[in-house]
Amino acid sequence: MGWNIASVMLSHVLTVVAGVDEALPCALNKAPDMVKAIQQGKAELYARVACLQAQYRHLEEHLKQLGARCPGGGDGCAADTEIDIAGYMWYFADTE
Repeated sequence: MGWNIASVMLSHVLTVVAGVDEALPCALNKAPDMVKAIQQGKAELYARVACLQAQYRHLEEHLKQLGARCPGGGDGCAADTEIDIAGYMWYFADTE
């Protein structure tokens, strides 16, 4: 499913954040103001990633429930799933 892509993207974001952590000690001696900005940005990034992970888990659980309701699929189930996914995407975009 396309949701695996979201999981991989979150993994890449966390890898970038880990790279920033490794670079901080070296930069600390050179530009304290820059380090403060990086640390603040990193904290904001961690908060955003945590929010995205929570949204992803919520959506994944909802999709599992839809699958349990419609194990064989069918036209009605597919349409319901598409509507629910579109509703979630609208909701998450609206809460940004």
